[in-house]
Amino acid sequence: MIDPTEDDLKGEYPEWETMTSTEKRLAKESLVNKQRFQIIHEARKAEKNIEAWKEKVDTFIDNPQSLIDNPELEGKQEEFKAFASKPTRSGSDFDILIGAFLHDATKNAKPKQKGSMFPTGNGGPNDKPAVKADKLTVEQGRALRQTNYSEWREKLKAGKIASE
Repeated sequence: MIDPTEDDLKGEYPEWETMTSTEKRLAKESLVNKQRFQIIHEARKAEKNIEAWKEKVDTFIDNPQSLIDNPELEGKQEEFKAFASKPTRSGSDFDILIGAFLHDATKNAKPKQKGSMFPTGNGGPNDKPAVKADKLTVEQGRALRQTNYSEWREKLKAGKIASE
């Protein structure tokens, strides 16, 4: 807060020139206090206006008819309250606020993922197929060939030995 100038004091008190120094000091303090109370009064008035607006927003969003008229707000009541309760939006028409809120919500929504032209992949699984229980593995077949060649040949012809 700025102290009042000599011209401000002369404008407020026409008898400024004839006042004593004590009267001038008291007049200056009185003017400063008057300015302070004016600032406090304006701040309180603004606060009451904000509270009244928030109550109006709450009443609007709690009214079932509002949700019937604007089904897009269903499930987004708290977000709309926060959006509409900002001081810069105070006193705006609710139709305008709803449009702005829904536009803002679609602007902040994540875009749908587009498909790619070519599928990505890794060439399939890297697992080797399991050998059936009645077949011998390659290592078992190799061991059988070295120990019993005729039996190995019979199992090989019957398809009982895995080939990799």
